[in-house]
Amino acid sequence: MALKNEWLFDVLPVLRRLPNGVWFDNGRRAGHLEVQADTLRSVRVITAAFPGVVWRKTWNVDTKWWEYDTTFEGTHIRIYGVHEGPSQCTAIFETRVVEKQTPIAFETQAVEEQVLVGWDCGEAEV
Repeated sequence: MALKNEWLFDVLPVLRRLPNGVWFDNGRRAGHLEVQADTLRSVRVITAAFPGVVWRKTWNVDTKWWEYDTTFEGTHIRIYGVHEGPSQCTAIFETRVVEKQTPIAFETQAVEEQVLVGWDCGEAEV
């Protein structure tokens, strides 16, 4: 009889390293673990549990959050949901003309607004 949650045995060594209270999911994929963190402090606590690994950080344009990826003992780990910018990164804003609807007349007007267009993180790792 096959175990329903045999993926759990694949990631158990990784789960044992996670601090208490960390929310995780594997999406039912063996060798894959997703960990949710909403602050940089949470990211530091999680990444500290895996000394010696290199984390790759990326900005997810669709969800507007940071993601951190690595592989540890054959398990791909992804930290996601981080809305704070990494300390090594600087937000890049530009003034652009964007169209907005005014709530009273529901007219579309062109207005200047500061828009986040990207992040400058240099080459630093987490």
